[in-house]
Amino acid sequence: MAMSDRLDLVRDRFQGCNVVALADLTTGMPLSSSTKVKLPQEKIDYLCDTARHFLTGAIAARLPAPPRIAIFVNGRAIEVFVHNPEFGAEVLCCQCSTGIDLPGLTRAAQDLLAELVDKS
Repeated sequence: MAMSDRLDLVRDRFQGCNVVALADLTTGMPLSSSTKVKLPQEKIDYLCDTARHFLTGAIAARLPAPPRIAIFVNGRAIEVFVHNPEFGAEVLCCQCSTGIDLPGLTRAAQDLLAELVDKS
């Protein structure tokens, strides 16, 4: 199954999940994405760069260990960023509406990240 198909499966599984993207955490650049509606590339770039900010930025640098999950609530949207340093530089970025099954989405994102990195 193609990477974009795997991203689609997670996005489709959670009502209110609008974007799922795989990005390189060192650059913040998207590697692949799945969106519910066509978005300008700048919006996907911004989501991936936000992941970089939260997971490797100044606040993250003060923590005793690199964060594996960051959740940002921005008005009516929730952004979820999942990273596992053991897997390398890849991060899974999700943008959703409020009311989403956040624990379920986070678990699915962790599982998908492990699968994508293992298959790469």
